[in-house]
Amino acid sequence: MTIGHAAQPHPARRALALGVALFLAGDAAFREVMGIGRAWARYAAAVFAVATAALGAAVAVEAQPAVLTAGLVGMLLAEGRLGDAAHPPAAVGEDRACD
Repeated sequence: MTIGHAAQPHPARRALALGVALFLAGDAAFREVMGIGRAWARYAAAVFAVATAALGAAVAVEAQPAVLTAGLVGMLLAEGRLGDAAHPPAAVGEDRACD
């Protein structure tokens, strides 16, 4: 039994990287427009997501989702520690739209 085209790069690696990057960039732009926290970590993660496409081609297709997931977790940790320090959570019933 043989697997056809096993040596060629998998086309889904590009779709995964660009899809995640597009989502993160759109989410970051939405956060900027709405004034919801800072968006720098999401823009950085979008660039990182695009870079994982090269990893999927150079190392292994299986490594790309693992590295991409680790990058997203890192983004969320960085965002939680640094990103919203200037905007503490609003108290119950408090309106943050007037900041």
